[in-house]
Amino acid sequence: MFRQRLFFLLTIPAERFETFSLLEDQTISIRQIFRTVFGDSELTRLRDEIMIVALDEALYEEYGSFPFRRTDLGKIAEVLSGFGARVVGPMRCRRSPCIGRLNLASRAIR
Repeated sequence: MFRQRLFFLLTIPAERFETFSLLEDQTISIRQIFRTVFGDSELTRLRDEIMIVALDEALYEEYGSFPFRRTDLGKIAEVLSGFGARVVGPMRCRRSPCIGRLNLASRAIR
């Protein structure tokens, strides 16, 4: 019982300083490689029906602010649903450096 309580108490600062998130970030590519190489090929194959929509700086400049208001994100989700999307998962960034990462991701996808 003492070990369990000690372990619990040690996880509080580990979570506060994002130790678990750091570990997950460092191992995510390795886990993905294992899934691709050793996983079921039907589940890990590239699919034509998956689409990623990236919102870039030009769109934010045209929109006039960053980030989008929730009502406008809802409208975007409705439009994508109208195109037949079954799942819409917005990635929300709250800091401006995230825009740079979105631009890099959109260039890599093109």
